Amino acid sequence: MTEFKYFRIVLPVAVDTATVGEGFIDNKEAEEFSTLPTIDANSELKERANMRWEEILKMLKETGAIDVQSIAVTTTDRNDGDVAPTQLDFTVKYGADQIVWINDLVTDPTGLTVYGPANGGDNDLSIANQPGHTYTDVTEAAVIERAIATALAQDTFTDPREIFDPSTGAGGAIAFPNQFRTLACAALGTGADQDARMQNIEAQGTFTVTQLAV
Repeated sequence: MTEFKYFRIVLPVAVDTATVGEGFIDNKEAEEFSTLPTIDANSELKERANMRWEEILKMLKETGAIDVQSIAVTTTDRNDGDVAPTQLDFTVKYGADQIVWINDLVTDPTGLTVYGPANGGDNDLSIANQPGHTYTDVTEAAVIERAIATALAQDTFTDPREIFDPSTGAGGAIAFPNQFRTLACAALGTGADQDARMQNIEAQGTFTVTQLAV
């Protein structure tokens, strides 16, 4: 029996948004590019992309103990901080005996609804069998999809961020490498609220989650 199980996520980084520049996702920070962003607006776009990536990781951690591996980015130039990627692929690793599930707090804010596979043998969703709890019986891949869609569909949120500032001083040197400022990150998907956007993102099938054979 294998010790781990792996799921591969193929995620177009603009998920149902009219403005690709506002909607992309990236795990690489502005300062890590060999060609740094040349204007402040592009630095902010990269920072928002980082915020979305962090929210994805945060939600995935709600599904269990994870290890994110093999991140691959599709882009015309991965060294240029002014260029937005078009696709972000990565693998999430779980223990083989770990059941992947999540409290479906968007659909049911009471926390009484569990989203995950009901037939887990010794790993049945015990929380779902407690009085007052219900569960939606889905595959573990669907749980991961729900976690990612939830992260991307959340209402606009703000966060104090350290943002690369490409302003130049005398001689063209970078005058202010970083600035702290509060940055707003908008929801992806279409719909009046997070639940509608989340389900819209899932219904589009714009990204895939596949369990890998090991």
